[in-house]
Amino acid sequence: MQNINPIHVKKAIDQLKKSSLPAKFDFRTKAVLYEGKMYPVKEVIRVAYEIANKQEMTKTFVTTEAESVLVKLGFTIVPFVR
Repeated sequence: MQNINPIHVKKAIDQLKKSSLPAKFDFRTKAVLYEGKMYPVKEVIRVAYEIANKQEMTKTFVTTEAESVLVKLGFTIVPFVR
């Protein structure tokens, strides 16, 4: 998840706000909390990676890895409550 910084994450969240998330994005147990709304951890990282690197992410990763990156960048991970 190279080159991702907080600005890339915020841009990714802005993109996700503007689109409706497909049903395949199941939040499972945790989500990124940003400005009072929850977003799927892996999708935020995937979009942030694409913004930062100007290419699709081909590496597979687990949610805990994505959570760790987001926390290090100053974002909040919360339990997802339906």
